[in-house]
Amino acid sequence: MLMIHKWRDFSAVIALILVAAAGWAQSAGGSNRPFGLILYAQGNDVSIYRDGRLTDYDLATTDVIGLPVFTGDLVQTGPGTFVELQLQPSTTQLKIAENTTFRIQSMGSQGTGQIDLTYGRIRAKVEHFAAAVSSGGSFPFSIRGQGVVAGVRGTDFGYDYVAGTGGATIPLTRVYCFQGTVEVSGVSRQQPTTVQTQTPEAQSAPETITGSVLLNADEMVSISAAPTREENGKPSGAASSAQTEDEPVIQTDSVSPAVTQFWKRYDFASSPISTDAAEQKFPKLNQELEQHFARTVAASGPASEAGVTPAASPAAEPSPAPLPNENNPKPNPKLLPTQRISISPAYSMGVAIGGLTIGLAGLGLSYFGTDIFPGMSSFTNGQLSNGLMISGGILFAGGLIAYLFSQAPNAPSK
Repeated sequence: MLMIHKWRDFSAVIALILVAAAGWAQSAGGSNRPFGLILYAQGNDVSIYRDGRLTDYDLATTDVIGLPVFTGDLVQTGPGTFVELQLQPSTTQLKIAENTTFRIQSMGSQGTGQIDLTYGRIRAKVEHFAAAVSSGGSFPFSIRGQGVVAGVRGTDFGYDYVAGTGGATIPLTRVYCFQGTVEVSGVSRQQPTTVQTQTPEAQSAPETITGSVLLNADEMVSISAAPTREENGKPSGAASSAQTEDEPVIQTDSVSPAVTQFWKRYDFASSPISTDAAEQKFPKLNQELEQHFARTVAASGPASEAGVTPAASPAAEPSPAPLPNENNPKPNPKLLPTQRISISPAYSMGVAIGGLTIGLAGLGLSYFGTDIFPGMSSFTNGQLSNGLMISGGILFAGGLIAYLFSQAPNAPSK
């Protein structure tokens, strides 16, 4: 009977400890918040502008595979550099061509989001969305350039904003569809589209749709801005409110052979992976995610609803060096990443769990030691069980403190 009472009391203590440990392990797990993950990179260099700091990654010496990118990041690829991103935890993929600059304006947990293209070429394979277009007319995923928005629900398409061919200096926008459908819409130019000129007021201002074109598979629309025309006999170089712009030149046709050949040559080289598989493949990923989202929460408060991570207000960002663009591909000064000591949450959790196991062994010994080892005296059993419980408690407390320190907003990282 005494043995039964001991086992019942011991089981109750174990149950309480396991419930507490499960809650802690759950809180220590990876976040479901959306992020981008670099799965492929080839070429020379990639630059990421984040939180007022520009970091340049030399692909010859730095492995960026497994590097996360976040909402608000401004990303630039150098000459001859191609990068592939997956918008976790969805299967949406982006292929970024060389000499491309873009900002991740927003990301959602189901592959939704908005990419603001400053210059260059992007191809997107977007996860299919069963939900209809929202009542506001916006699509779950869109790429925005200079006054043109391409919105989709599940499509393989591309968006170019490049200089015109034949030596022309007039920028050319091309949106083309390989699979599915794409709606291409013009928006009012009262809404700034470059990162440098965006303000909170401009971002919240309503947009005016000036027209739209629906593209099916193997269709393309090209939009080139008309040059400024002169009025009242004033030269084109004179600053005057009399200068006006003609309507942009819009052409709809089949996808050009040059575009098809370009993306056939630089097709996707990686395949989507799950968030769990990514955390196993890239051991440092979970730590980087936890630290980034902890800083985000500390700086801007709780995340927005529906699992969407909005970009931080540009007004809240420190004054940076000139942002990268086609005219200034390498801003200075470069703020290169520093190497610091890293505390791994996985190792910290392992130490804590090991300590918990030793402590439980000591607790069990205190209950059942004399029953399992009849020859052991009560004094010896007490000393041994107390030693195990104290040692296990120290390890558990040390591992827990190390884990909490690794998750602090200003914790050191590599």
